[in-house]
Amino acid sequence: MVLLGVDPFVRVIPKLLFALGIWKRTFTDPGKDPIVLRILLVDDTPHQQNGHVCGIFIIKYTEYILCDDIKSMPMNFDASRARLDIATRLFKHNDIKKPTQLVQSTGESIVIE
Repeated sequence: MVLLGVDPFVRVIPKLLFALGIWKRTFTDPGKDPIVLRILLVDDTPHQQNGHVCGIFIIKYTEYILCDDIKSMPMNFDASRARLDIATRLFKHNDIKKPTQLVQSTGESIVIE
């Protein structure tokens, strides 16, 4: 089931990355298409348990990968705790944006060349 849902992305993403010049085509195995993205599903890594916490799950998953600590990520992902953790860090580092006041338009415009 998962493979069927991922299949369109597996086909489109590599071609897009290649067209943008991000992914260089390398041909190492004559029996395989070098522009096909290969997906490996592993059972012993944390997985998202439902369809509505994907954003927060990806943020935390990426954080663990970047810290080279994926093995310490809990198998049962707690989205509420992860949201609280991120909110706490944003508050601690004052990265929460304050609402800006709307400025009345004077009808004049600026041209930047």
